[in-house]
Amino acid sequence: MLFEMSAMITDEIERAEEANIPIQFYNLKNQCYQGIHVSEGDMYVIINAMADYADILMESIELSGGKLGYKEAFYQIHADRCRKISERLQEQTGYNREEAIERCRKKHRYYGDDQEDNSSDVGEEAMYLALKSRQEKTKQGGRKGESG
Repeated sequence: MLFEMSAMITDEIERAEEANIPIQFYNLKNQCYQGIHVSEGDMYVIINAMADYADILMESIELSGGKLGYKEAFYQIHADRCRKISERLQEQTGYNREEAIERCRKKHRYYGDDQEDNSSDVGEEAMYLALKSRQEKTKQGGRKGESG
């Protein structure tokens, strides 16, 4: 069952990789705007990674018991920045990480606890569910920016 889920997730991500999302940023060194393209699936991975990294940093602070010294402030600053980036990208892409995780948890409860380590798949399943939801919305209402 885990293999079948992984295959479905991989298939959905590969389909999402066909549609590129342009990202534009201002290059301070060259003093001009530059653009890159990433897939929708990659963007969701970036969003989740930023949020997960912020959680890891905060967990490190909590587990240290105040023994990190200046690193604690450093970790806090980076965690805040990562959360801000993740939230901004969620707004701009229409992806909602919390909803995706909740859908994943519901699906996890539906399938039961017969898998060895279900907790490690939460992010991947959340991404799969978000992609599936977005594709269903696209099929129902047409693509954004298209008439009809």
